[in-house]
Amino acid sequence: MADLQARFRAAATPAQRQIVLRKFDLWFQLDEENACSLYERDARAASAYILRRLPGSWLGGDKRKLWGRLIALVEAKKDDDFRWRLYRKQVPLADWTKESLGLCGSIRDGGELCRELEKRHPEGMRANLAEGFFQLVQRRGRDIFPYIIRHLNQVWRSWFARGSYGKMADYTREKGWWDLWSALIRTCSSSKEFNKQVLELVESRVLQEKNVIERLLALAGASREWNWPGLGITTVHQLEESVALALYTRFPDLLRGPYKLHVQANIWGQSYTKLLSHFITIGDEEMIDHLASRIVTRSGRWGNAAKLLEDADRLTDYYAALKANESVFSRRAANVLGKVPPYSIYQYNALIRANRLARLLFERSASSYLADPRSLADLVEGSEIHVMALAYRALGLDDLRAREQAFTHLPLLMGTLLRPMQRDTRTLAFGALANGASTIESARLILDRAKDALNLPDTRYPKERLLGLIAQLLHRWPELRGANEQPVVYERKTA
Repeated sequence: MADLQARFRAAATPAQRQIVLRKFDLWFQLDEENACSLYERDARAASAYILRRLPGSWLGGDKRKLWGRLIALVEAKKDDDFRWRLYRKQVPLADWTKESLGLCGSIRDGGELCRELEKRHPEGMRANLAEGFFQLVQRRGRDIFPYIIRHLNQVWRSWFARGSYGKMADYTREKGWWDLWSALIRTCSSSKEFNKQVLELVESRVLQEKNVIERLLALAGASREWNWPGLGITTVHQLEESVALALYTRFPDLLRGPYKLHVQANIWGQSYTKLLSHFITIGDEEMIDHLASRIVTRSGRWGNAAKLLEDADRLTDYYAALKANESVFSRRAANVLGKVPPYSIYQYNALIRANRLARLLFERSASSYLADPRSLADLVEGSEIHVMALAYRALGLDDLRAREQAFTHLPLLMGTLLRPMQRDTRTLAFGALANGASTIESARLILDRAKDALNLPDTRYPKERLLGLIAQLLHRWPELRGANEQPVVYERKTA
């Protein structure tokens, strides 16, 4: 810390001070004295650095405490933006609750109140605002719903009880504030409580059906989201099988629609054997395909794996029977694979060995997908890489239908030459591109793009396979050869 202060004081220009702070952008925490020293020397350069180095609570209890001396310096410089950013990161929750209740008593306009509350909203991973929100809702009711609902991801129930979240959920139910109640149940409740509330609504014969549907629609959807650059995580409550059956019996369109994401057969969660049997019995193709798209990616030995593999066996028999009409099979199987979420297949070889449904759809039906061009196009644009690889493999087959469809889908295939892609998958795409070169115009287009790809710096790019594709095109279409690509015949000079 002394070294940082010495170098920061010695830096003569703002640019030099920024360089010093970047060099000391290490894993440590500032105290108030050092933060004040940095801020007094160069407020503009030090503000963001101070915010990144405030005391945290990862290793201990709550360390939220306002630095009064630093705030006084900030107010003297009239730096309102930094003042509120510092406040939001440091204000103790008890102080924030007291100040917010004061605002509820002094500001009459709901919009202005929400703006002032937003300005003071506490930030931090461990900030549980359930108790404060409950008091605010009791004080001002609907006036602050926009603010409360926006920040429900900072309301947490306790490990063994519902805590202040439970009190707020019960209070909003008593008041008939169904919009906030449904948001609380969807975002903050346990899966057990969520299923209980859904089942109560489904079995209710007191409420009008219109009101039941409205409340069920309000409960459906994602619970929480965490988003970072390149990564996002969303949690969704899963319906228990009995609840899903009850919902489907009374409101089938709700399960097919907004509640479909609440039915995800997985190893560590729910399995839906009875529900699947019901769908097969009544012939609900959409829901059969939905469950199949989840079961087709399941394997292993733990949790519900054995049950899911049994369901996979039953689905295998179901889809294999559709092969009597390849067009129907192609449409249904492509619908299943098109619903497979990205990055859901981790060990492809192990999956194929254990899961009969995966074996049928991925390995034993490539030529069948050629029966329906629209379904094959859906596979090419699938979100899971193994689904796309299957489409490339089908389009690369030595089959007249494959050549016709590869030519038809050439605009979709051209991107495989330059886009990031796994080596094996790109090699399969080369076969599809070779089939797509059925005219000299299409061959010229592929050849030009392939030559561009030769200059890519990717060391894992299968350049030798790419050269094979180029050679294949030049052999088939001699008129595309350049001056340096003409065959040269050497003869021994006779004496």
